[in-house]
Amino acid sequence: MFLVLVAAIITTTYCIILHDHIILTASSVTVVFLSIIALLYSNKTGKYQMLVKPVILYFFVLMIVTWIANDGTRGATPYFIFILMTIGILLLKKPFPVFVVIIFTTLAGLMGIDYFYPSILIGYETKTQQFLDIAVSLFVCLFFNSLIIYVVFREYLRERRLKDKLLVQTIRDKEELERAHKEIKILKGIIPVCAGCKKIRDKKGDWNRMEDYLNENSEAKLTHGICPDCFTLLYPDL
Repeated sequence: MFLVLVAAIITTTYCIILHDHIILTASSVTVVFLSIIALLYSNKTGKYQMLVKPVILYFFVLMIVTWIANDGTRGATPYFIFILMTIGILLLKKPFPVFVVIIFTTLAGLMGIDYFYPSILIGYETKTQQFLDIAVSLFVCLFFNSLIIYVVFREYLRERRLKDKLLVQTIRDKEELERAHKEIKILKGIIPVCAGCKKIRDKKGDWNRMEDYLNENSEAKLTHGICPDCFTLLYPDL
């Protein structure tokens, strides 16, 4: 809304300087006041999204009025239609296809009026007025279109960097999980153990010492020691 307010102030200023038709000047002044109200409302409530459709609708009606009051295709209105289309595409979501169809249909109708009923249009008083109006409008529209592209591209880069960062973190987490999964080797199920010698039978049917079986089928590393009972049994004199 701040950008709309700035654009409206610029438009109003050069409408007054160029002594444009009263309809154009009044429309620009109206945009200034509406932009101020919308800006204050959005800053106070934070619900700027609610203002998108009404603002675009107002500019749509204003486009039709200024087309007639600004000499149609020979005036500056076509440049602002381009800006209106860009803003509508960026801000509207679900109604976006309908918005595009309405814009193109309305534009076709206005061009039809321009061609078949040129007497309806209000022309410029002088060639100088026409030249200055088109020149200023062109520069204003180019500036705001460039600004919109810059903001959108910057937001796109920010989102892309964030997604890349999340992707890298996801890959790292996955690698750590896979590495941890490989390191975990747990013995499950029923393990046949000899009641006498305590050997363990493997899947092939071979009987292995418990140490060999555990070394082969788990990540445990065994070392030998001697318990007090066995120590007394083996070394009774010590």
